[in-house]
Amino acid sequence: TPLRVAPPSNTALFELVAVDVMDQQVITLGSFPFLIGRDFDCQWTVPALNVMVSRRHLMVLSADVHLQRIQIQDISRYGLTLLGNERIGPEPVSMAAGETLTLGKTDEYQGFAFVLRLKSQTHL
Repeated sequence: TPLRVAPPSNTALFELVAVDVMDQQVITLGSFPFLIGRDFDCQWTVPALNVMVSRRHLMVLSADVHLQRIQIQDISRYGLTLLGNERIGPEPVSMAAGETLTLGKTDEYQGFAFVLRLKSQTHL
């Protein structure tokens, strides 16, 4: 009987890649829930110059490697989160690999955008 190896944990198979940032930030999603915001106790701290990103803005609740999706929830006070070009509300939504999420976008601020990708795509 061949040795069976447990499938890799799906918690480390996704990365968030910052868009339009000089030193392209890449963050591996390693555990859930995963908190994103300007507060230093977040797992990913967005640069402070993104003033419209809340201190605790977005929660990544879970990941599904087979569907290539993560479950996200806007927990910000003002709901300034776009998935693609659509504003999302406070209910959890699904984000697919390759989609762009923008936090803190207003008419005056471009917001902080990042793309979700499978970690294996970085080694192509």
